[in-house]
Amino acid sequence: RTLGSVLFIDEAYALNSCHNGEVEVFSKEAINVLCSYISKYCRYILVIAAGYTKEMNEMLEINPGMCRRFPNVCSFEPYTLEQTAEIFKLQLYKAGLVVDSSIDIVGYLRSHSIVDTTTGADTLELTSKLSTIYADFRMRELDRNEVRTRPLKRGKRVTGTRKGVVRLEMLDVAVSELQRKKAIMTKDTSPNSHMYI
Repeated sequence: RTLGSVLFIDEAYALNSCHNGEVEVFSKEAINVLCSYISKYCRYILVIAAGYTKEMNEMLEINPGMCRRFPNVCSFEPYTLEQTAEIFKLQLYKAGLVVDSSIDIVGYLRSHSIVDTTTGADTLELTSKLSTIYADFRMRELDRNEVRTRPLKRGKRVTGTRKGVVRLEMLDVAVSELQRKKAIMTKDTSPNSHMYI
């Protein structure tokens, strides 16, 4: 099915599954089959393996022929904090939220040192948390104000272009939750991502 096209393997280092320091038989077999496939159909397929530098280098060591089959390496530098902040704002916007104009988001992210600039995964998780937190804050405000709304008639949709404003206290809660999660899940990842072509 991949002949005449591109096979993109994201997080390809997952093929390098180890148990008690030994590479598992399935991992070796999968990598050997991949090498054989690339050799046999090299004129008809482009294989791209993507992942973090350290893990990808470990995977390439399993089979000496891997480096020969992936002769081109494309390295990506981490985003700057400013770029990460722009990605975060775009993710929030797509979720129907904007950061309060009084918040310097770059300064906030810098002072909290919470966001890994290697990928947009942390900001995506913050956006998800903020969506939930924003909804919770709004519901509490509505309860306090005892605002009652009429139920929508069947088939009617809620529409509008107004964005919810993320306030500092909401951002603090989301960052606190992310920090707790990161403390639990300590994972060593390399600062750069690579693609092997």
